[in-house]
Amino acid sequence: MSLISFSDAHALSWEDFARDVARTQAALRPAGDVCNMAADRYAFLVGLAAALLNGQRTILPASTAPEALVAAHQDARDLLVFEALPEAGQEPGEHLLDPIELRAALGEAQGVIDVFTSGSTGAPQRHRKTWNILNQGAAITRTALARLGLKSGTCGLLCTTAHQHMFGLEAAVFMTLGHGFSLYDAPIFFPADLERAVKVAERAGLARLALITSPAHLRHLEAALQSLPQIRGIVCATAPLPLALAQRLEARGSLGVMEVYGSTETGSLALRRPVRDEAWEMQIGFEIREQEGRFFADAPHLPGTVALGDALEMTGPNRFHLRGRLGEMVNVYGKRASLNALNEVLLETEGVLDGVILHQQAEQRDRIEAAIVIEADKLGDEPAALAAVRAQFHRHFDPIFAPKRVHLMTSLPRGGAGKIAGKDLARLKQQCLLAEG
Repeated sequence: MSLISFSDAHALSWEDFARDVARTQAALRPAGDVCNMAADRYAFLVGLAAALLNGQRTILPASTAPEALVAAHQDARDLLVFEALPEAGQEPGEHLLDPIELRAALGEAQGVIDVFTSGSTGAPQRHRKTWNILNQGAAITRTALARLGLKSGTCGLLCTTAHQHMFGLEAAVFMTLGHGFSLYDAPIFFPADLERAVKVAERAGLARLALITSPAHLRHLEAALQSLPQIRGIVCATAPLPLALAQRLEARGSLGVMEVYGSTETGSLALRRPVRDEAWEMQIGFEIREQEGRFFADAPHLPGTVALGDALEMTGPNRFHLRGRLGEMVNVYGKRASLNALNEVLLETEGVLDGVILHQQAEQRDRIEAAIVIEADKLGDEPAALAAVRAQFHRHFDPIFAPKRVHLMTSLPRGGAGKIAGKDLARLKQQCLLAEG
């Protein structure tokens, strides 16, 4: 069988994984619930599999912030925090399964996993998942890669998104556990990390690679991707992907960009290749219905109907367009625009490395400003940055939607999934807007 994990330090097989899972099952056995805080992706895989096979609940907090941990652990019993593999040399306390038996056993495991929303639209909310729910969601990423000619056994996964969050959990962790892909062990933040990961993959015999990422991470890796032909596919989620960014990446040739739509509540739901189609295509039995202006999703693998947080426009039985988050519309003298669309245009401004619209509702004219991180050699100072942003907005929107001011930042408080938590955005608004009175 193929490798399950590769890094500078190791290239590990499913046989290695089976031994480590058996040892870890014994170490976790005394616990009631397990909080998997392993930063090492391979250790995370092992701890997750061991707890599932033990029939335990795994808790995956929204972040490592103290308040997130307290909220995640509030109903835990006999909690054990798992951060690393048991010491080498410790004998397995469980029956050692061969790889085929292990994968079959995982599919029948009784353990559950509690994941949390990112908190980008409020306090993080707990959602319980099973092997089947997460594995079915991962199948959508498998479909995305198959459309780009990438299959398990010959393709390695490089991931920038946190493996404790829903997209990383499905598209990286369960693509490995449930669908046989090989996962790069180390974190990827900077272009140099990505370049090093490609070299490690080649040494492990993996010449075809896929990048699992978010738009926020992808913008910082764009230049490096132009010179890394080993990366043949990109699967992106967690926020709208600007079409211009997808077009630039695919212009390299031999690189396809797929986008996944979903949520913590539904898991992955739909696919599109944005350079070819604006519409989203629903997957694996999903059905969407509209009721009183809200949209609801059902699928055979979900425990019940899920209310979606977005406004949709259905264009066929299995196809739809996204029209923005419900309740996130900007209103200026009766003219409306989607906050998602404004953010997308802001992020495509030349010289803007990162940014977010700061929006405050008012009776007639909503207040629109922006917090941005700039390339100093391109935009230089606040007046130059404001002029560039306003010119960009004038090309895409009615001029009344152009931000009246920009606030230059050294960085934005994005989490592991590339999103800004609601409380952090509120703090940023207070810092930039309310301080002006």
